[in-house]
Amino acid sequence: MSSSFRNLSTARVSSSAAAGICFAGLIACPAAGAAQYTFQPNAELTAEEHTNLGMDPEVSKKLEETYFATAGAVIGIDTLRSKTTLKPQVSRPYYADQDSKGTTEGKFDLNSYYSSLRSTVSVTGRFDRRDEIRGELPDAKVDELNPNATNPTPPTNPETGRTLVGAKRDQFFISPGYTYNLNQIFAIDATAMYQTINYSGVNNPSVANDFVDFTFYKAAVALRKSVTERADVSAGPYFARYESGGSNTHTDGTGGAVSFNYKWSQTQYAGINVFMEREDYGKQAVAGQDSTANAYGAEFTMAFKQLISGLYLNLGRNVTPSGSGGVYYSDQLQVQYVRDLSQRSGMLAAVRYLNDHSVVGAANGNVLNANDRKYAQADLEYRYQLTQTVYVRVGYEYTWQEYKIANEPAHDHRIGVSIGYEGLSQRSR
Repeated sequence: MSSSFRNLSTARVSSSAAAGICFAGLIACPAAGAAQYTFQPNAELTAEEHTNLGMDPEVSKKLEETYFATAGAVIGIDTLRSKTTLKPQVSRPYYADQDSKGTTEGKFDLNSYYSSLRSTVSVTGRFDRRDEIRGELPDAKVDELNPNATNPTPPTNPETGRTLVGAKRDQFFISPGYTYNLNQIFAIDATAMYQTINYSGVNNPSVANDFVDFTFYKAAVALRKSVTERADVSAGPYFARYESGGSNTHTDGTGGAVSFNYKWSQTQYAGINVFMEREDYGKQAVAGQDSTANAYGAEFTMAFKQLISGLYLNLGRNVTPSGSGGVYYSDQLQVQYVRDLSQRSGMLAAVRYLNDHSVVGAANGNVLNANDRKYAQADLEYRYQLTQTVYVRVGYEYTWQEYKIANEPAHDHRIGVSIGYEGLSQRSR
């Protein structure tokens, strides 16, 4: 029912990231002669009122107006063996009460797979540009294109929670995967991930250290066994590396994971993933602290989508790179419920809670880091279809955040009204 957009730092990074994700899309797309193409345009105008847009702990109530214009499309390319979905989107925000009136934002999402008799090749990706007033606060709503927590886009929680007027964030993410079925029972899964985030416009030295450019790599391989027609279990090693920009800080993580998954159908599944890894810090550790630590966690995911309703749940802990600098534990609860109320109307309710804290701090007696925080967001939306292609959407959102070394939490109440256009899907061959 809604989408998000983000922001990039240099023209060189922007062009190479866009070229990379487009190239991945071309690889995943099938031959033109055998494909069926669909095109569905969309556009939306939104007006919002916030009580604390910048999430300032010292602000109790300050009404601020924001406006957004968004345009995009959903493009599908399907064959008997493959499916590719592309979602380009551009947005222009306007902050009526901020010094910065906003800048043009953009997003390009990719989700694609190709299956043969014994193997499957997949790729998910995202390239986005966004200002930090919106880009650094995690969304309660689930990503519509990649809801599966086994390979979502992005599969990390890099947001800092800082909202700095005039600052911008660029993100590029891509994750290819390959599965080879050895026989009817055993299969080998191989996945990789590359993610980079760059900040620009952070000109205040007192907060510059709160926004750290980084690059994150991850590669994993697992042996999967089918327990029943619907259930499987897998286990295997992985390697991850975090590199911060400009400070030569890095963290290497080597570990293993065990997963159990159960599928009722493609849209109804549940799974649990348990992992443990050894973290080796470069210059991240300070004098007197250990340079290695054991990190561990588990995540449970469930999705249950029916004809008129859908439920998504993610609960657990992962280890994520962070724009705050370094590798963080992220304890998360995310729940989303959607339902059609009639042929013309529907609702969405979503809740997300995060407890982010430094792995280094946890390894050294839970030493508090300046960017350790707790964060929560609740979202309630109602949508009414005026015509077959035009809709109205109204919503309320509450956001709460508290840094563990701060004295006061920050709150924001948002009320928004949108009018949008969602074109009919046009097919061609």
